[in-house]
Order: sequence, then structure tokens, then C-alpha cells
Amino acid sequence: MGVGLPDEPDESAIWAPHVIEENGIYYMFYTGVNRNVAQSIMLAVSDNPAKPASWVKKGVVFRPNHTNMIYHGPHKWSDARDPMVLKQKDQYYLYYTGKDTTGGVVGMAIAHSLNGPWRDWGAVATASPRAMAESPYVIEKDGVYYLMFNDTGGHGPIWSWSVSPLGPWQSTRKELIGWAHDFFRPANSDQWWVSYVLGNGEAIRVQPLNWFDSGYPLRAPLIGYRIYLPVATHELRVETPPNNVIKLSP
Repeated sequence: MGVGLPDEPDESAIWAPHVIEENGIYYMFYTGVNRNVAQSIMLAVSDNPAKPASWVKKGVVFRPNHTNMIYHGPHKWSDARDPMVLKQKDQYYLYYTGKDTTGGVVGMAIAHSLNGPWRDWGAVATASPRAMAESPYVIEKDGVYYLMFNDTGGHGPIWSWSVSPLGPWQSTRKELIGWAHDFFRPANSDQWWVSYVLGNGEAIRVQPLNWFDSGYPLRAPLIGYRIYLPVATHELRVETPPNNVIKLSP
């Protein structure tokens, strides 16, 4: 599937695809970019994703419109990108990134069908000042939801958690490895996997996503396997000699 024809919302570029399968049909949400760098969330469907020609475009399915949103429309640079869809029971949650009056945000829209219509609920997380949020992804484990997004303000990938896909999101923690993380779990498996970009796009790495106990929530995500070596330290002793002059010795 390539870029669209002139004057279509994806005439200049397409990026950040996210695919979800339902009843044998694959739904690919992606960012369409026109000549003015106006971005829209678009949809294509296929019953055989291995064949590029099988994808049928459905057009624009979402543009942000919540209160305080900064979205100029198709005639000027407008941010609305990096879609990710989570299904919980009979509800669908579309996470995206853009800008509103608070700065760069992860926004969320909800629908009862993958075809929409999508209702924009607004920002659920914010990036640092003068930064953008990128590549949001939400996974659920044992009734707890984990949100990761990339903060372009130097903070890098950030983890937060909530007991609801709606938020509020709490306990922000930095992830030290990679950026633009995508998560997937094979059918009939409890093992999550993650792919992410290294450096400035030199490579993509795939690793298992593991979990460790961290209080509440009971588990926290850990990408790959890490070995922590012991660190040599010096004990600081305080001696008080007869002249009452305090000396510090390592």
C-alpha cells in the first residue's frame, strides 16, 4: 500500500501503522500526511495482510477535535499521528499524539466499532514543555494498564500505569532502551514481545517483555534481560580523636 493520489489526505506520506485483527479481517490504522503536513488518522482493511495489494483504503477515520486541541485542518501543519488501538470487552480505545494548549499530548478516542465513529476524549498524558509525545502504546496485564510513549524533550520513553484504559495515568518511570516501542503477544500465549528502534534508526531490535514485582501495581514491565553488577563502594568512618578534630577516612 503506497501514498494516495494528489489531493488525498495521504498524498505525501504514510507512517506509524498499527494493525488489529478481528474475525479474520485486519484493520490497519495509520497516519496520512498531505502536502501541507496536515496529518490524519486513516484506516485500511485486508483479509490477507501478506499481500500488499489486498489492502483497501477506507479513508480518514479520525481527526482530533476535543476542547483546547490545536488542529489547523488540511491546509496547514496539523499534528495527529501514531495511532494505536486497544480493545477491551465491547469498547475500542484509539490512542494518538498531537498538540493542545497544554503542549504535546497523548490523546484518546473511543468507539464501539473499529470502523468508528470515534469520539475524542482529549488528552490522557502530556509531554514535557515544548516537546512532543510520540508512539503511544497501551497493554494490559492482570487488570492493570501500562502506557508507554516517547517524550521528545530529552526524557525518552516513559512508562505510566492505571487501573483503567481511560486513566488517570500514574507513577511515571523512564525506559532506558530504544524508542518507538511496539508490543505484541502471540495468540494463546502469555508472553509479550517488544520491538523498538535503536539510535537514529540504524536497527530494530526485538526482545521479550518481562515483569518484576514493584509494590502496587504488583508488577512492572521490564524490556529484555538485564544484569546488574555489584558496585564497589567505600565505607565512610567518622573518628573523634582526643583533640576533638573530626577526621574522615575512607
